[in-house]
Amino acid sequence: KLPASRCKIFSIDCYDFGFAIAYALFVVIFGSYTIFFLGYSRLKAEKNNIDGSKVRTVSDDDLQSQISGYLKNKQSGYCASFSVKMEIILDRTFFQLGYLCASHPFITMIVAFIISGGLCAGIAWFTVTIDPVKLWSAPDSRARLEKDYFDSHFVPFYRIQQLIISRPDNKS
Repeated sequence: KLPASRCKIFSIDCYDFGFAIAYALFVVIFGSYTIFFLGYSRLKAEKNNIDGSKVRTVSDDDLQSQISGYLKNKQSGYCASFSVKMEIILDRTFFQLGYLCASHPFITMIVAFIISGGLCAGIAWFTVTIDPVKLWSAPDSRARLEKDYFDSHFVPFYRIQQLIISRPDNKS
């Protein structure tokens, strides 16, 4: 009996086609929601006369007073002062990064898609190797060279062994 042929749509496997359609629907729905939400929030901000471009930030003098106040109040060592300084630097850096991403959401999404697409581009050359000879021996190893010589001069030899260990009182 011949195996049943696989389902194909436009010469693409049905499962792959279905996943592509589901992904496209997800992108369309998510994109539509994002565009609607951004438009609605901008409209609401304009209606309420809210200026979303100004964000209150902490000045460097405030940060220095926080650092010096913490270090004066506590008898801390080098690790504690380094920890406070590092926390403030990271806080400022991630705030600026978040503000930049929130200010330009479409550019952020495009850059993210380009980076992820570039990183996933190698999947095009991905192959699955199921031949045990290729998996377990190097092409230039002595065993592989001798096997190739044997296979080219004689009939290929396959030795399949199986060992089943069970208890003496096993009924199955």
